[in-house]
Amino acid sequence: MRLGARAYQTEWSLHAWIGVVCSVLAFVSFFCGVFALFRSELTIWQDPALHRQLGATEQRLSYEALLARVREQRTLPTGARVAFTRYEASHWVAVLIHDPATQRDTELWIEPQTGRVREGYSRLADELYEMHFVYQLPFGSEIAGVAAMAFFIASLTGILIHLKDLRRALWRFRPQLRLRFSSSDAHKVLGVFGLPFALMYAWTGTLLGLLTVLSGIVTTLVLPGDVSPGDASGSIGSEAELVRPMAASAPLDAWIERARTAVPERLVQLVVLDGWAQHGSILGVYFTGSSLVDSPFVEIDAETGALIRIASGAESPLDRANRVMFDLHYATYGGLLLKVLYAVLTYGTCAVIVTGNLIWLERRDPARRRAANRFLERTTIAVPGGLALASAGYFALNRLLPESLAQRAHWEFGLFLMIWAVAAIAAYCPRVLARHAAGGLCCAASVLLFAVLLLELLQRRVPSSLSPTHAELSLWIVDGLLLALAIGSAALGRRSLRHARSSAVEAAPILSTNTRTST
Repeated sequence: MRLGARAYQTEWSLHAWIGVVCSVLAFVSFFCGVFALFRSELTIWQDPALHRQLGATEQRLSYEALLARVREQRTLPTGARVAFTRYEASHWVAVLIHDPATQRDTELWIEPQTGRVREGYSRLADELYEMHFVYQLPFGSEIAGVAAMAFFIASLTGILIHLKDLRRALWRFRPQLRLRFSSSDAHKVLGVFGLPFALMYAWTGTLLGLLTVLSGIVTTLVLPGDVSPGDASGSIGSEAELVRPMAASAPLDAWIERARTAVPERLVQLVVLDGWAQHGSILGVYFTGSSLVDSPFVEIDAETGALIRIASGAESPLDRANRVMFDLHYATYGGLLLKVLYAVLTYGTCAVIVTGNLIWLERRDPARRRAANRFLERTTIAVPGGLALASAGYFALNRLLPESLAQRAHWEFGLFLMIWAVAAIAAYCPRVLARHAAGGLCCAASVLLFAVLLLELLQRRVPSSLSPTHAELSLWIVDGLLLALAIGSAALGRRSLRHARSSAVEAAPILSTNTRTST
């Protein structure tokens, strides 16, 4: 199938312009998407105190005792949301306290056996996960959804413009050629190989990012004009009833045992007390389950212990669709090998994004005479290269900053952003050649990552058996991810510096000829 000349030009322009406009945000989302895939492993890796697997004696926890320890450490605000999360690879329980008045979250970790309490001193896993959908920015989820939709359109137009030579584009890669042609080959090969993944990832990312907006539109169109979305959600009772205080000593363990009876043969994974010290507070008990819809949970009236509902998973069609999209997007259904495949394809997509910008620049302005093209080239280096270096610095800071440092998690993330900003400024420096800047950032990231891995090997104990615990496996998975990043950064840095040297050699005779002509 071959498009007409006009249709081809239209599709090519749409593909190129969408790719260039959304390339930076798409790269950040895809690059951090790998960390989002391994969020649970990173949660264990970021905190060495959590490196022990749950034993059989720790299967049943007293959530009343945990709540009592939380109240000893913190004054729970009225209406607070208190969530207790158990990790399979940790003997600590994470407690997240959300204050609805200030919209602030406080994280504590409690060791059930000893009652020890300490604050979480790193948010590396959570911050990198949230950067996947730009949650740190206002309307970040919606912005990420729009970027995912744009990437989906770019992928579709890419299929149309390369449909005539799709089979040839699948195999032809000539790295020995000039940058324009080698980048074009890499862009096509990686794009074709990862096309099904890219379409799925972009589509699910669009739905997840824009779910709130889409559900609001559907609610407005479907519900009658005199019914608000809040009324349709099933919330009842006046405002005065909602603020009536409830008993602060609710028998949580008895209610949770009732939930276990309702959902037998499943382990409790998450317990959420929503609306502390308020009338109408709800206790949610969430159990382990299989992916793609099956995630049973029980909701109980926290005052009376009455069962509100028992669900085997998402109940409404919208909830089911959201759950399926989430599991497809984050590879929760296929085990470790599927996550590794996702990670490889994600990094391939990152390469497609960068090479797409290089193709744009090499075709339109090889000498970078236009200021806009020079800015695009520097931005293509500053954001991806700076993010790679800053991420390596984030992992290094996690191991080097003292545990006793006040507000340690904020220092880590703040220095991560500072490294990224400094790297970007260096990439924009006009005295530094663009390819030298790219090579320098990649090589610096590689050195930092190898240093972190060396430090890990010196401090890590060798597994006592051939079948490591879940915690030990999580640590080695993260180390493998860092090793892959280090090797990839080193290869990209070396190639960028080689291109910079070859470009300087090619430019030397031209410069010499121009000098003699002017003389």
